[in-house]
Amino acid sequence: MDEIALTRELGRDTPLPSPDRLAPARTRLMTELTGAVPVVRSTSRPRRPRRRWAIIASGAVAAAAAGVASIFPGTPSSPPPEPGTGTRMEPVAQFLDDAAIVAAQAKDSVPRDDQFVYIRTVLAGGARQESWSSIDGEHLGEERSGGRSTILSACVQGRSYNPSDRVDVACEPARMYLPGLPTDADAVVAWLKQRNPGVDGAPYNVNGVAKDIWSLTYSYWLRPAQRAALYRALGHFEGIRLVPEVTDATGRVGTGVAWTSPAEKTAKVMWIFDPERHVLLGDQNGSLDAFALVDKIGATH
Repeated sequence: MDEIALTRELGRDTPLPSPDRLAPARTRLMTELTGAVPVVRSTSRPRRPRRRWAIIASGAVAAAAAGVASIFPGTPSSPPPEPGTGTRMEPVAQFLDDAAIVAAQAKDSVPRDDQFVYIRTVLAGGARQESWSSIDGEHLGEERSGGRSTILSACVQGRSYNPSDRVDVACEPARMYLPGLPTDADAVVAWLKQRNPGVDGAPYNVNGVAKDIWSLTYSYWLRPAQRAALYRALGHFEGIRLVPEVTDATGRVGTGVAWTSPAEKTAKVMWIFDPERHVLLGDQNGSLDAFALVDKIGATH
């Protein structure tokens, strides 16, 4: 079953708000982002555990519950562009396009190789996890959870380095920023499929693409245009649908974006967004509480 059939089936069982109904909320969001009118922001904030996938780099992320500005400091210098007025999109594509518009307005920062991606996640029950991952993969990083710290290995001159684990093995640096990641949705789709070739006649490896998307979303440092393209790219794959009234790890209710693999019957919720602000809250395993580019381990902004 393709994406359009899935979204129509979902619409029969659970009506989704129309673009006209969403327009007031979008207007309020854009007004807040441009700082034109004072707004009251929620003080609750969440976030998600860092995922480590078996791919050569690891990736970036998203906004906390308190709003886009709490994760991406600063406000845009001009209002975000309005969606095109062409063919009406299916609900899941329209929702992801709205999220992409918001993501594209975040403050743009190009990381230095000696910096770190800082991520703080709140798990169910309130436990927090923090990580500092080297942008170029050639500096030691650190993870903290439950009062314990773990050193993240560096790859120096092609050899793994970790003072707490003296294992000398060959390696490639796991870069946390990919300057070559496209900023066009179609190009991102092609990039993902090329990284995950199919077998036995399949056009691409579905599970590999899903893992790449998940890792890019929650671990890599993505520039605003890259994140926007990634959101839009997901709508190009079959099996994507919206799941209303989904709760993240800390109990916040949002709109889920789920992917059903061809080999599975149950959809897996990959992202949970604030339904009005269209900022990423996290997923059912963890809530995003902070995501920042920092100069040293221990720094949080």
